[in-house]
Amino acid sequence: MAHTIETTRTWSTDRPPTAEASAVSASGRSALTTSADTDAVGDGQHWTPTELLAAALSGCLFHAALDVAGRSKVDLRGWRDRVVLTLGRTEGPAVRVVRAEVDVTVTVPEGARPERVARIIHKAHRLCTVATSLAVPVELTVDVVVEAPEPTHR
Repeated sequence: MAHTIETTRTWSTDRPPTAEASAVSASGRSALTTSADTDAVGDGQHWTPTELLAAALSGCLFHAALDVAGRSKVDLRGWRDRVVLTLGRTEGPAVRVVRAEVDVTVTVPEGARPERVARIIHKAHRLCTVATSLAVPVELTVDVVVEAPEPTHR
């Protein structure tokens, strides 16, 4: 199964690019303004491509988890994640992601089995196209919180 994603960015200027922002779009989507990191020519006000990569990893895992949980008849009630991408130089001048970490806290209703929920999140991680496309393994930590039972009133 092949699936193609296409984006378009058009930019031009008659002066040297400094603190430039530009917009990228995809069919049927609102344009998204991006800029480089401030240590390059970025303006510090818009999403950087690296921040978008971290956000893409978060979104990919979240939506894959919702899909896997739904197919497994597991009710997820809450989600919080933290994605940390560590950048560094390897050989040569290029900077790249040298470490990727995702910490997930998922909330489930009383009666859910935390070990089963953790397996579901790990399966979603294996299905996440962003995680599987990175050159470094994504280190995933999952914490499952079971909601306290509702107090009964007499």
